[in-house]
Amino acid sequence: MERISVTELDEWQKCPHSFYLKGQGWRKRAAPPPDPLAVGSMVGLAVEARLTLGKQHVAQALRTYQEKYDLVDRSDLHEQVMTCLDVMPEWVWEIQGAVTEDHIEHRYATHWTGDFPHIVEVVGRPDIWYVDEWGIHIVELKTCNVAYSGTARKLNDYAKYGAQPSRYAVLIRDAYPELDQLAIDRRHVVVSRKGFAAASLPFELSDRAVDNARSDMLELARQAVTSAPVHSFGPLCGWCEFSPVCEGYVNGQDTVGILKEHFEQRKRRA
Repeated sequence: MERISVTELDEWQKCPHSFYLKGQGWRKRAAPPPDPLAVGSMVGLAVEARLTLGKQHVAQALRTYQEKYDLVDRSDLHEQVMTCLDVMPEWVWEIQGAVTEDHIEHRYATHWTGDFPHIVEVVGRPDIWYVDEWGIHIVELKTCNVAYSGTARKLNDYAKYGAQPSRYAVLIRDAYPELDQLAIDRRHVVVSRKGFAAASLPFELSDRAVDNARSDMLELARQAVTSAPVHSFGPLCGWCEFSPVCEGYVNGQDTVGILKEHFEQRKRRA
């Protein structure tokens, strides 16, 4: 049985080849994450620590991450994180009962092999989700490094489609049948390292919207476990850690040699 996360489904949708290489355990040799990723991760950890443990635990959550990736001396990153936290909408800090589990998981039959269903376990972990008297709420946090107008544009893009939180809604619906009768909505927050923030209003997900997200999610899962890892080139390739491999592929270079020189193989995807 394969196990695949909501984030990995996004990875497959964007670039099957990157998904494949990560599934084979390839990672860049020991190096800190890019600054945008580090800031986004630390903001997420800080919000989680404050909502679930208390404000006094935020500093330790940030310190643990910085020590793990040898970023303790990067005071500039810490300042950017604090800027994001300072402009975080106040209603985020007022959330009560944020769920703290490691992940939500559910098994699906994505297709049939002869007389037997092929089972894939899909897992996911929303940035924030909680339940109150009004229903189930999913909040997606994003960070950026643009001025206010750019922050608002990014929020509009996320809020229009909301693919990832909609897939989390599917997992919540399927993994928690006792919550099936509750309304469910998604909400998006974008905070900029330049000191701006924008947040959407709650967007209620109808039963049809959840069904549509489930249909897409299962088709992506089926493709991810059965299809060949083709390359997918686009303007965001420069942000991908495997860009040297794909550039080598386009130019007819030894991609295996590039992988072995710049990457190391760790644990493969189950």
